Amino acid sequence: MTTLDTKFRALATKMIDKFGKDATYTTVTTTTGAYDPLTGTNTTTAETATAIKVFISKFSGGDYADGLVKRSDKKLLVSAEETITPELGDKVTIDSTVYQIVPPAIETWSGEQIAMYALQARR
Repeated sequence: MTTLDTKFRALATKMIDKFGKDATYTTVTTTTGAYDPLTGTNTTTAETATAIKVFISKFSGGDYADGLVKRSDKKLLVSAEETITPELGDKVTIDSTVYQIVPPAIETWSGEQIAMYALQARR
């Protein structure tokens, strides 16, 4: 860990805690198992909820140009000091509205460690 990691990870956490909102991050885990004739599938889905803080932002005009970002999408900033590792398909609930994480998270590095994640969340 570098000096930048110590300072900027703490700064990212402090700012998100101060200006962010309470949210619930739900990790969705899918496992493959034996075929279930009742459901017609061989997968099982489990969800684990974690309380986090998020800063809600908007995407810039250029982000919409390639069509990957929709107007209703939210940009969520999450401290890397939270106990989550964002993955495609996970969910974030803010004020009872559920958003799904669509592409992988963008990592912002502070040196040798990740300081925060920028998530694209879609209803």
